[in-house]
Amino acid sequence: MGFRYTDDPVADHEAYEAELARLEEQVPVCCYCNRPVQDDFFYEINDEPVCAECLEQHFRKEVEVD
Repeated sequence: MGFRYTDDPVADHEAYEAELARLEEQVPVCCYCNRPVQDDFFYEINDEPVCAECLEQHFRKEVEVD
């Protein structure tokens, strides 16, 4: 991360939150849930980023046999 801890926990927390926000701007946003991808990977379907959770929710189907 791009910040250093100090003796001020409030300032440290604010710096941590600011760094997370900065990093969040650099990752793809899922085309289904519109949230930044939180994992180390994402799926690209039709040139659109899809997070693992949405892939599971929208594309996984159970096999049904008679």
